[in-house]
Amino acid sequence: MKKQLFAAAAAAAFTASAAFAQATDTLIVTVQADVDEYCTISSDSGQSLTVDRGTLNNLPEGQWTNTESQLGHPLTYRCNAAGGFTRTVSSQNGGYLHRDGSTGGEGNEIRWEFRSGGGAGLNALPWVHLASDLQTTVPAGRASDFLGNGQRYTSNYRVEGVQRGAGTSVFAGDYSDVVTITVAGAF
Repeated sequence: MKKQLFAAAAAAAFTASAAFAQATDTLIVTVQADVDEYCTISSDSGQSLTVDRGTLNNLPEGQWTNTESQLGHPLTYRCNAAGGFTRTVSSQNGGYLHRDGSTGGEGNEIRWEFRSGGGAGLNALPWVHLASDLQTTVPAGRASDFLGNGQRYTSNYRVEGVQRGAGTSVFAGDYSDVVTITVAGAF
């Protein structure tokens, strides 16, 4: 009988340990990270461009300054929006330099134009008079080109001459416009 009890106890212990050995447990761990969204544009050559007054005074109306390389402005675009982004270029004065203290108009404004290099999803722009906002879009399929160091393009500005006959077509003074380039992500 002792042998039967011992055998029964051994069988019960074996069955219990087998039951514990077959039991499983699962732990699921979720690892997360949040990355801030950003779209930036920067220039390493400052934020002001000047056209030589003598150049404009001696350049006839209807002709453009040929110093585009001197007026080149390298811009770097960076954006981590997976949906791409939109670039908007606008002119405060509708594509004209206004004489300081005036609101433009006859004798008080000088026409200018903008263009931009392109590639990697941001199309090149030909010379454009910014009479209204200009928008270009980088599609989602090219968005990864603007991660990390981003993409660098040169924007150029040219100004129409003011020589008219033996004089000029505008009043003497300082002329300016403010160009705003905005990048907005399609997050």
